[in-house]
Amino acid sequence: MAKPTLNDYLGQMTDVDEVDLLHLAQLVSETDLGDEGHIRQLIAQVADVACVDVDRRQEDELVNAIMNREVPQDFSMLSHIFDKNQR
Repeated sequence: MAKPTLNDYLGQMTDVDEVDLLHLAQLVSETDLGDEGHIRQLIAQVADVACVDVDRRQEDELVNAIMNREVPQDFSMLSHIFDKNQR
């Protein structure tokens, strides 16, 4: 039996398939994280793929954290932001 990959683990955690995860990774790598508009577009795309509602306050917090390089290294912190708003 093959050992699960990171993509397998992320797919199980998020219900996002590997193709969508790879697409999101590409979007992140190509996004100018110094441009607020680009960050907001990226947040909307990630939220759409993950089937998560992001209200304006959450979006503002994420934009601020990204622009100030204060993104938590612990993704459970980020998932906590969205748990109560899952569709």
